[in-house]
Amino acid sequence: MELIERLKQQLSEVYGIHNEEDLLKAMEKQKPIDIGVFVREVNGIEKAG
Repeated sequence: MELIERLKQQLSEVYGIHNEEDLLKAMEKQKPIDIGVFVREVNGIEKAG
């Protein structure tokens, strides 16, 4: 099965997204993701430059 078809199947079965309209609606409802844990400075590690 092609990757695109596998993604479409997964979106349909798991999230109930069956077409482009469903996908766009889901994206509009999606809350922002907090990526702070990935960008915070860690003690003992120096910044480059």
